This record gives sequence, structure tokens and C-alpha cells, in this order.
Amino acid sequence: MTPSFSPRFVETHSPAADLRSLLETQYHGQNLVSFGQGEVVPLPPDRIWVVYRGAIVLETGLPNGSTAVLGLVGPGTIASRALGGTLAYRAIALTTVDLLPLSWQQVQRSPLLARNLLSHALRRLNQATELKAVITLQRADDRLWELLKLLNRDFGQSVPGGRRLTVRFTHQQLGSAAQLSRVTVSRLIREFQERGLIQVDGDRHLWFPAALPDRPSTRHSSMGPA
Repeated sequence: MTPSFSPRFVETHSPAADLRSLLETQYHGQNLVSFGQGEVVPLPPDRIWVVYRGAIVLETGLPNGSTAVLGLVGPGTIASRALGGTLAYRAIALTTVDLLPLSWQQVQRSPLLARNLLSHALRRLNQATELKAVITLQRADDRLWELLKLLNRDFGQSVPGGRRLTVRFTHQQLGSAAQLSRVTVSRLIREFQERGLIQVDGDRHLWFPAALPDRPSTRHSSMGPA
């Protein structure tokens, strides 16, 4: 059965609440497009995807054969080829995703929608800048910690005693985003757990305390990617 757009878009207090309210009003009942975990999400030039449920990673290939993460798109935010400029990249479903397709004609007919999408596009560009800043850090533990703080902000959900990521990220995915090896990420995740900085629940979702320190403890060296 094809899912349709209905008033369950994102959390009321999320940054996407205003866009959610607008889309629920204008596009209630419009069919969603679904992609399974790991599927490539096409980015035609005449379409904008608004994520209803799940998450997408935007990545590009590097000369050494590895990939670099350019952006992470969650509920209430957008993915569009137009936001990538001339850079070659692809969109991959991190989880099963349901997407609301909008055409540029629909956007042009609604100045309010256009303003909301512009705001979200600017936030996407800001996130891309933050991801670039993460990989300039020398220490591997600082690099991973800054990435986790970013994910906590963009994908965290308030729960008793802290926040829980709504998306389950693999160590390989975290490594691609922070330009660290999977082995290094696994080791640092264990260290962060031992220090009480994070928890991992039975579904392998990351949990964070209500107040995160700016930097992880410096008693371990963890210098550079391994």
C-alpha cells in the first residue's frame, strides 16, 4: 500500500515544525515515495524531496576510492540536486525512507513554501560546512565527538534523562562522515561508553546525557585516524 502524507510528520518541537504544519495543510493526502535501506534515491533536477520518515545520506566519491559525507537529511528537511551545485554526489537511504515529492512549479506557486524551503536549504548548507569542519580536527576522538554532537542536535529525540538518536548509524557510516576507519570508530565508541559519555541501547541506538561536554576526556591520546 502506498503511504500518503498525513499529520504525523515530525516532532512538535523539532526545527522542522513550521514546515511540517505548512505541508500538512497544503499537501495532506498526497502520496509518498518509499525507498528501502541502502537504495539510491534519484535526484532529478525538477524535483525536491521532503523527508517524511527516515534519513538520507548525501555522499561523494574520493580519488582514493573512499566516500565523503556531504550531508545528512532527516525528517522535515529536504534533498535536491539543485543544492549540490556542480559537485557529483548521490543520495542513499540510511533507513527505510518515505519522501514527499514536490516540483519546482509547486514551490513557485507558494511564496510561503518557497521561504520555508529556503530556510531549510540554508540549514543544509550550514550542516555541510560543519561536517567539513569536523574532518579538519587532528584528534580522532575530537573528530568523532563533534560528529556525534551534530547528530545529537539534528537527529536526537528527548527522552527521560537525555536524548536518543532516532536513526541507527553504523560504525562504518560514522567513519565515512568523520573520515575515520570503522575500527577506530568502534574503539572510540567503547571508550566513550566507558567514560559515561554515551550509551548504546538494545536496538543499537546511541543515547546521550542531557548536557554534553564540549570535548571528550583527554586522558586517552587517540591521535589522528587509524
